[in-house]
Amino acid sequence: MKKFTLLTFSICLVVMNISAQTIEVQGKATITDMDTMTDVSANVVRLSDGTLALRQYKSGDLAQGGIVFYVDESGEHGLAADTVDLTVGTRWFAGTNGNTQARGNGPFAGEMNTAIIISSQVAIGDDGDDYAARLCADLQKGGYGDWYLPSIDELNLMYTNLQLECLGGFAGSFYWSSTEVSSSGAFGKNFGNGSQASGAKNTNSVRVRPIRAF
Repeated sequence: MKKFTLLTFSICLVVMNISAQTIEVQGKATITDMDTMTDVSANVVRLSDGTLALRQYKSGDLAQGGIVFYVDESGEHGLAADTVDLTVGTRWFAGTNGNTQARGNGPFAGEMNTAIIISSQVAIGDDGDDYAARLCADLQKGGYGDWYLPSIDELNLMYTNLQLECLGGFAGSFYWSSTEVSSSGAFGKNFGNGSQASGAKNTNSVRVRPIRAF
């Protein structure tokens, strides 16, 4: 029975792409030295008794390609911001004003907003130059390519959970959100005093901090 248990657990390790140097079977499998090999297994940690568990995250953790600023009730999923600004100043639109309908404002809403902005700007008018949503969507960093422009509520969480805790290295300036206000304006947040306001989409002096969900 012990041999069967060991074989089963070894197969599981192969499926999870985790290599373990030493395995002891004492009623249950125990890992004494484990290397994580993939993004999926990077979420697996070894507890003090040697058993495996999913990692529990908290705000301020350096993980998932950046710094965590929001975690859901499970502790296993949330949002992480890049550790640096992507640009110190860029515009929100692609050169032409118009309603993109990127109006999502809650946690995780920025991802859909970003996709909507990019596809809508193609129809509205895209001059081919850089703008906030496209810069975020094109980012490849930390082994991840799913970065996006945060919604206004995601910016609020970044301000509360990172900036007010002196984490994240933010400037005391305005940052673009992906939440549209009108055909010519979108929300931005001042990381100096915490205020938020609608800014003209053609304003090219607003910072961008990309985020990703995990």
